[in-house]
Amino acid sequence: MTDKLRHLWLTAAAILALASCSQDDMGEGGSPYAGDSPVVFSATGITPLGTTRATVDGTWEGTAAIFVKVGNANGRSYIVKPSADKKSATLEAAPGVEPFKWSEVEGKKVKAFNIAEDAHDVKTDQSDFINYQASDLIIAEATGLTKDNNTLEFKHQVARLVITVSNGDFANDEVKLVVGDRTITPYCDEDNSRYLAIVESGSERPSVKIKHGGKDYIYTYTTSEKLMGGNSYAVNVKIDKTMHITDEATLKAWAAAVEQDPTVSAIVDKDFSMSTPAEGGSNWEPVAEFEGIFDGNGHTISGIEVKNKSYIVGFICENKGTVKNLTLEDTKISSYSSVGAVAGKNSIGGTIENCHVTGDSELMSSASYAGGVAGQNSGTILACHVAKECKVKGYMVGGIVGSNNKAEITGCYALCSLEGASIGGICGDLYGGSLTACYSKCTYGSGTYIGGIAGEVKSPSPTFSECYWEANTNCTKGVGNTTVPNGVTQVGVDAVTWDSVYMLMNEKLEGTGYEYVKNGDAATSADEPLVLVKTQQ
Repeated sequence: MTDKLRHLWLTAAAILALASCSQDDMGEGGSPYAGDSPVVFSATGITPLGTTRATVDGTWEGTAAIFVKVGNANGRSYIVKPSADKKSATLEAAPGVEPFKWSEVEGKKVKAFNIAEDAHDVKTDQSDFINYQASDLIIAEATGLTKDNNTLEFKHQVARLVITVSNGDFANDEVKLVVGDRTITPYCDEDNSRYLAIVESGSERPSVKIKHGGKDYIYTYTTSEKLMGGNSYAVNVKIDKTMHITDEATLKAWAAAVEQDPTVSAIVDKDFSMSTPAEGGSNWEPVAEFEGIFDGNGHTISGIEVKNKSYIVGFICENKGTVKNLTLEDTKISSYSSVGAVAGKNSIGGTIENCHVTGDSELMSSASYAGGVAGQNSGTILACHVAKECKVKGYMVGGIVGSNNKAEITGCYALCSLEGASIGGICGDLYGGSLTACYSKCTYGSGTYIGGIAGEVKSPSPTFSECYWEANTNCTKGVGNTTVPNGVTQVGVDAVTWDSVYMLMNEKLEGTGYEYVKNGDAATSADEPLVLVKTQQ
């Protein structure tokens, strides 16, 4: 065969060989190389540890482009086309950008990222959503991708913080994160009332600084756990608005704060006395309504005086929060309406615990309820007492409360002097509720109904459990307007003594954190046979 014929045969053979290739073996446009078609990637990676998110806002929506590098080639821009649920996306070469071909990808490492690593920077000011989103860094790396296996799984290289603030003012608070030597301003997500921030992987847990109501609050973490990329961390902080009371000025500053926000709490750090008011005047304007926690911390406030008011009044007028561990000494309060040393009214949800009224205290209502602790009670009163020297005067009068309305009084005792129409050692009148492990050893003026525990019981019937009283002039019954109910017992008759009953009372106090002990002081034990103390742990 001549060279010319041999050449023609080879050419024909080549043509036949090409013709024998099926369409399935050819790339788009009839290319014999499947790899000659443009590369289109699928993008996933929305399930890192912690809160799920693909891009910083939780979906691929809003991420315009991804940069893709194949081997040592320069990166090329691919546009992001999110799926219907935004949890995955298709990446196609941006207009005007030459796409990679599958032949270029075969056997090579593919690396994709939203921002080039050497250009990435966690922004200090992330209050703008663009800066917040630009602080994120997602990277995908894969080798061996094919047209049928074209998925890039992205992973986060930074950590996200989701900050919620309780007791705050989302519209006006200023929140900052201190991470090492950097201070980051987070993005405010108004839809969910939370703050969002991106930090570098490996960062220490940040301190959270909040400016609220003109004051600075700082929350720090004691754990050394680092924040790792790919994780979303919940940071839950609560603004502790507790004010510290050391004197009359700080007490009045707290009262002013409560006028604006009834949840503002306080703790007393030392004993102190109020200044002496002008003759017939007052040195305290009672808190109208309280919903926080006032912790006396075992301290005493002496000399509160409130005169000639015409409304429900006490140290607090209406308590819906908690007042505890407080002693009020030499407290003098008078009003036309409901009066109590701690609260004029302890409302539903209100708690008065371990509070004591002592010294030359006088609580007087000219036409309504008067109680040593509260004028009216619809909440919970636990472990309180009113001392012998105190005087309570009114219409419905009780050593602890003037009127108890379907509420609980537990572990309380009164030793004071009482004057009124309906007088009870614990309650002046009683509408349902329960009295448990209470006792009285009061002195009584004349009245229509006088009882060692309750002056007058009204429907619905209350429950009494291990309540005791000692007879005194004008007081010969446990309940003034009815026969002695179960659970009310007179001490000093039928071999009933204080020594024999206090353990029975303590059984009812189990779990409350308090117990009665016999008074070992010979000088005071006759007037105060049992003393209530916190249970020893």
